[in-house]
Amino acid sequence: MALFQIDIASWADWGRVFQDREAFTPLCMAILEKEGLPQLPLSPLTPGTNAVFRSGGAVLKVFYPPECGADSLYDWETEKRVLEFAAEAGVSAPKLLAAGEIEDQYLFRYLIIEFCKGREAGGMLAELPPEEKTAFAAAVRAMLARMNQPAEGLIAQKDLARQALTNPRFEGLHPGLRADFRALANEYGALDKKVPPFFSPVLVHGDCTGENLLAEKVGNEFSLRLIDFADCCIAPCWYELPPVTFELFREDPLLVQAYIGEASPAEFLERLIWGLALHDFGGDILKGFFARRGIDPGSVDSVTALYRLLAKHFFAKDDLPIPFLFPEKQFPALTESLILSAFPNTRFLPPSGDPAADAEKLYLENGKGKTLAHVRAVAETAAQLAEQFGLDARRCRTAAMLHDLAAILPKEEMLAKAKEWGMPLDEAERRYPMLLHQRFSALLARHLLHLTDEEALSAIQVHTTLKADPSPYDLAVFLADKISWDQQGQPPYLALIEQGLAVSLQQAAFNYLDDAIRCKRLLLPHCWLLAAHRSLP
Repeated sequence: MALFQIDIASWADWGRVFQDREAFTPLCMAILEKEGLPQLPLSPLTPGTNAVFRSGGAVLKVFYPPECGADSLYDWETEKRVLEFAAEAGVSAPKLLAAGEIEDQYLFRYLIIEFCKGREAGGMLAELPPEEKTAFAAAVRAMLARMNQPAEGLIAQKDLARQALTNPRFEGLHPGLRADFRALANEYGALDKKVPPFFSPVLVHGDCTGENLLAEKVGNEFSLRLIDFADCCIAPCWYELPPVTFELFREDPLLVQAYIGEASPAEFLERLIWGLALHDFGGDILKGFFARRGIDPGSVDSVTALYRLLAKHFFAKDDLPIPFLFPEKQFPALTESLILSAFPNTRFLPPSGDPAADAEKLYLENGKGKTLAHVRAVAETAAQLAEQFGLDARRCRTAAMLHDLAAILPKEEMLAKAKEWGMPLDEAERRYPMLLHQRFSALLARHLLHLTDEEALSAIQVHTTLKADPSPYDLAVFLADKISWDQQGQPPYLALIEQGLAVSLQQAAFNYLDDAIRCKRLLLPHCWLLAAHRSLP
């Protein structure tokens, strides 16, 4: 007779039975006997995804079988190896007593770990006075610092960018916010193996919630112990922040401020939003926060809006600088008069309602005849590409005529103004400020020439670097700029672009970017360019 006698043919079947102590008792007793441990009665513990029961001084964790429609092997191996690592690294975690599998009616993998005393931290936190919350948050920070160590080869590394780009848990959020999260995922996916410290991969728990952290108060200090390591992965340390902030701390500002210590609020919020964008449960975590706070998810339409919301909630601030690469969405305070006063030596003219014609006058008024000749050539090429690929030729011409509008600004002042206005800057822009001209051109087009066509504004803004998942108009203006370059002779990459255009705009752009990256034609690739290269075929 089978030890486990309930039929499982789907995830729903597992969901109905995985907390059933009576159903699991024969199987668990067999596992304890196999491992030479006392066969004591089972009592239920807080479940997660798997069946979890206490038997005396041991905790049995029985992983879901393949018949559920998913394989538990990764989770089982991950938790087993991380528990072994934790014991060696001094991370406070239960001792692993046994690990194995037993084949009955189904294949069940299991772990047996020591039972740890302590309360679930979520319940304890709700009762702590303010002064003790500070000590608790500091203890969590110290504990995770011991956990977040390089652990190359310990466990299989997830493709966090792909996970985020295909994550169904973001459904229900505003489409604009989902698009920004996808853009962050693309930025992360485009990183070279030699990543900056901000993105350095370490071992993360990934699920430090009120249920997965046990706590005891010892004098004036807290003894903490992590449990449930099935969601561990290799990721930047800020992958920990969403569950800690929203599930453990329940977005309590006092706990959050104590946790970040001397770190700046802007730095914390930047990392928190990166964590939400990449975390497997980021969408659900964020929707839970909205529900608890009575916030309409449809009102948060971008990472900028989310950043401002969180800055006000956690730090009561409305003026924190926004460190994201979404410039078109983060300048609600920029006005025509502010831009005019920022560049007193540039000659501006009142807009007539025809942005392309106004741009021509501005180039001439500021002595940029050579730039005007270039943008005219780009406009003709863009119009030809529009005809070839069924695009709006007028939109392509307008974007092309305005794409180098920032040529009328003093080059040395763009970086200074970008910093003054709190624009997030890529390292390539800091070292080579001329790259900023695409973004300033879009700002001039929007605020001074009153261009409202978002497709055209996007094409202007990324005509040098492109961006992840570029639109056909982004591609047309980008390629027209490269084909109609402003130097003598033919561009060395022209044949590659023409070969690509025989297939598609996407293929032509990929050919250009791939050649530029492989042949190291770029002094320092902009992160938008790397994201574009990754997203194209």
